[in-house]
Amino acid sequence: MSQVSIVMSVFNQEKYLPIAIESILNQSYTDFEFIIVNDGSNDSSNDIILSYEDKRIILIEQENKGLPATLNLAISKAKGDFIARMDSDDISDPSRIKKQLEYLNKNPEIDLIGSSVRIIDEDGKILGAVNVPIRPEVISQCLTYRCVVYHPTFFLRKEVFNKVAGYRTEFIYAQDYDFLLRARRKNINIANHTDYLLDYRIESKSSFVKDFNQLRFSRLARELDREKSKFGSEREKTFRQLKKIENISGCQYLLHKSFLNLTSLANKLQGIKRHIFRILSILIGVFTKEARNEIFRDLMYLQVLKKSSNKFIDIFYLGRKE
Repeated sequence: MSQVSIVMSVFNQEKYLPIAIESILNQSYTDFEFIIVNDGSNDSSNDIILSYEDKRIILIEQENKGLPATLNLAISKAKGDFIARMDSDDISDPSRIKKQLEYLNKNPEIDLIGSSVRIIDEDGKILGAVNVPIRPEVISQCLTYRCVVYHPTFFLRKEVFNKVAGYRTEFIYAQDYDFLLRARRKNINIANHTDYLLDYRIESKSSFVKDFNQLRFSRLARELDREKSKFGSEREKTFRQLKKIENISGCQYLLHKSFLNLTSLANKLQGIKRHIFRILSILIGVFTKEARNEIFRDLMYLQVLKKSSNKFIDIFYLGRKE
């Protein structure tokens, strides 16, 4: 039986899928099963997966159910003691699985490990790098304000997934953040590897609806976590907001979209230009609820990093894909 199960959900990613799959098949550590779930793709994704004649690949086909449900299914089928996440548009470093597995074997007190990442664009050009917090105690503090473990870098003991009860399907966005916050409540020890073990792809033409909901669902994950910690249970009123579609006025739409666009642009620049565009995004963002919340969390996150003397390259928000 393979010691490691790598799980990947695929939905219409024909453009990037081959390089994502090959980055896993070409790992220096080879004893793994690779569970790929085609989540109702209507492009050539399924044909691409079938073109690889590798016995480690296990293909599951289903109608579109969304990322949380798909990951729950894939992990329920996994036979390995360790679960590694992978996204269908990212690139894993050839040493990724080996290094993360070695880390957990050498540090039995750690239950889940991510890693620092390089940021790439649609063409694979490196835009920069993010050195995430490393130590469990710092990560635990940072999670109050931000998701500091990149989802496609997750490498965890399978019992952690069972202990946390998997992903909540209501979180069609920020499901990774919700998972980590619930794991923290279960006293799961979370760390990050110092090495850049993944190239994390972001697209220049982001979707306003996706970016807005990413911030909104992240805020709701924090609120539910706070309620659970303070009152012992989550408020049904807050949980219902996950299923509610919020309308945003024309003015708020323009302001928030400008905030997201300027933030995205800042992430792709270097030096003084990056700081200028980030300041502009903050000045505009103070006029919208979700942006104000994100700006406040960024500032609090920075304070935690300063107190911990954590070395990092970029503290600015990077849009998540899920």
